[in-house]
Amino acid sequence: MAKNKIAQDRTPASQAFPFEREIESWKLETAVEKIKPKIEKFHRCAQDLAKDLYIAHEALARTGGDRKSENAPDFGWTDFCDMIGLSRKTATLYMRLYDPQTDHVRTPEELTQLKSANMPSITGFSEERVARAMETGERASGWTKEDEKEFSRRAANKKFTELAERWGNKKIRWTRKTDRDYFAEAMANAKKFSRFTLETKEQTFAQFTIYDNIAQYLRTFDDPGTRLSAAYNLGLKIRDIVNELAANENEMSSFDDVQVETADGAGEA
Repeated sequence: MAKNKIAQDRTPASQAFPFEREIESWKLETAVEKIKPKIEKFHRCAQDLAKDLYIAHEALARTGGDRKSENAPDFGWTDFCDMIGLSRKTATLYMRLYDPQTDHVRTPEELTQLKSANMPSITGFSEERVARAMETGERASGWTKEDEKEFSRRAANKKFTELAERWGNKKIRWTRKTDRDYFAEAMANAKKFSRFTLETKEQTFAQFTIYDNIAQYLRTFDDPGTRLSAAYNLGLKIRDIVNELAANENEMSSFDDVQVETADGAGEA
C-alpha cells in the first residue's frame, strides 16, 4: 500500500521539531550562497530606513513635534512611528544607529563604544568632589563639567530611590462597599471643582508641571492599550489620595464639633 505523503507530513513525529527536514539537509555552502545576498540587501534597506527615520525625526524636531513647546503640534514622533507601523523604541534605535556624517549605520557594538568614549570617568579628586557635593550640596573648587554630569546622574538615582521607597510599595487600595468613596462623590459634582482657582503663580506652575509630567509618562508607552491602562492606573492612585485627604479632613472637622468642658463646667465648642 502506498504511503500517504500528506498524512505522513501531519504525523506528530514530523512536527516534533520545526523545519526538521531542512535542518537535516542543511549544507554550509548552500546556506552561505542563499543568505549572503539577503544580508547585503538587508544592510542596504537598513541604511535607507535609518536615514529616512533620522530625517523624519529632525524634521519633526524643528516643528516641535518631538518635544513639548508652546507651539508644539499635536502630531509627534510617536504618532509618526504609529503611522509607519514601527514601535517608537525600534524606530529610535534605528535612528540613533545612523551616522549622518558618514552616511552609514553603526553596529550596536560601535554605538556602545561611542557611548563609552563619551562617558566621563570619575576617578581621584573628581570622585572626592562629587561625593562631597552629594553629602553637602556644595560644589568644591575645581568643579568640572564631568563632575556635574556625574553629580546629576547620582542625584537622579537618589531621587528615584526615594520615590520608589515612598510610592513603590503603596499598592492601590480597592474601595470596599462599606468605605465612603469621597472621590466618587466629588465626581458627581465635578462642575464645582472645575472652577477651582489656584492662589499663587507657584501653585499654577506646579500644576502645569504635573500635567506635563503625566503627558510625558504616558507617551513612553508605545501600545495604545497599555497607555490607556497606565492612565486608568493613575486615576485609581489619585482616587486613593483624594479619599485619604478627604477622610483626614472629615476626621479633623469632627473634632471641631466636639464640646470641650471648661473649669466652670460650661461647654465650649
